Amino acid sequence: MDVVIVGAGPAGLAAAIHLAREGGRRGASPLKILVLDKAPSVGLQVPPALFLDTRGLDRLLPGWASLGAPRGSEAHDGGLLRFWPGRSKTLRPGPVSLRRGAGRFLPLQELVGWMASIAEESGIEIAFGTAVCSLLSSGRGVCGVHTGSRGVSKSGSKKKGYKAGEEIPARLTLVADGVRG
Repeated sequence: MDVVIVGAGPAGLAAAIHLAREGGRRGASPLKILVLDKAPSVGLQVPPALFLDTRGLDRLLPGWASLGAPRGSEAHDGGLLRFWPGRSKTLRPGPVSLRRGAGRFLPLQELVGWMASIAEESGIEIAFGTAVCSLLSSGRGVCGVHTGSRGVSKSGSKKKGYKAGEEIPARLTLVADGVRG
């Protein structure tokens, strides 16, 4: 692999899409990019929704809203309501992007699923259900990842469908595993 990215959340997928597009613009042969994620399928590793400053998405995928991405709802200056048992509080917008109208409330799981489809259309390979246990290193630094074995019982014995972990060497390794990694 040219690039191995650990984590198929918004950051890992954005990095993969960016690298695939930049490689294509430079006229070189397409990069072999592999994204690994421990979740069994796309979107299971992220919170259901978020407030997103869409300027980064605008730069990465111009016209994203017309390309089939989930649009969510626009955030307004009025603030956000935060609820606790028995009370609520209005939170005033702090980010400049919210005041400028660049923010949206988006269903993150749907956005990540859409980004995964864009990545696969760009020739990026995504492997779900693949946990990375450690980084491979050489005298010059990180040179890939080692995946965990699958089909191992809690006692350490091999179950039916056992698959040994493998080493995946790469010229560039990017860890974008997120807060739940």
